[in-house]
Amino acid sequence: WTTATNWSSNAVPGVSDVAHFAGPNACGVNCAATVNSSISIGGMDIQSEYTGTITQGSTNTITVGSSGWIQSGGTFVGTDADITVNNVFNQSGGTFTSTAAQLLVTSGFTQSAGTFNHNSGLLRFDTNGIVPGNSTINVNLSSSLPVWNLQYSGGYSGSSAYYKVHIASGSFNVQNQFQIGLTTGSANGSIMASGGTIYLKGNLIV
Repeated sequence: WTTATNWSSNAVPGVSDVAHFAGPNACGVNCAATVNSSISIGGMDIQSEYTGTITQGSTNTITVGSSGWIQSGGTFVGTDADITVNNVFNQSGGTFTSTAAQLLVTSGFTQSAGTFNHNSGLLRFDTNGIVPGNSTINVNLSSSLPVWNLQYSGGYSGSSAYYKVHIASGSFNVQNQFQIGLTTGSANGSIMASGGTIYLKGNLIV
């Protein structure tokens, strides 16, 4: 990942850049990528023509900014460090294996096609800090999505607004633990779940 000449701009993507992974004619011999250090980028775009694999190196965190995570092809393999998506996560193809740590999404979550592997990690939706007012994270799933741990959290200092995670379609199949509550240290507001179904096979923490 950190080799500048592997990128079309001859520069490693930064906080304002979207990392695009296109077809083999675009990326040449550099189609497989290893995130070999912690990175912070503007967005991740894994296109349907991409047939390679992107691997998160052990202990290397990934932070994605306002352009979100868009995946319609290829393979992503998470390991043991946090992945933070500060906007939408949208998978319409390919294979996404999450981190065994925490996948944090602060805006919409769509999994309409492809394969999502939970990797025994945490999928967390947290509206904390988006806006100091009512906000909703919409979730769209093609069917029942297996996850290991699921958490809804939110809150904003000085605000009594609500923070909602709404399942517009599909359902979650939680294998281990579901937790819902205000973000640690946030004494104001309320966090709500609405919409579709959550099937829980383990612990509930409120």
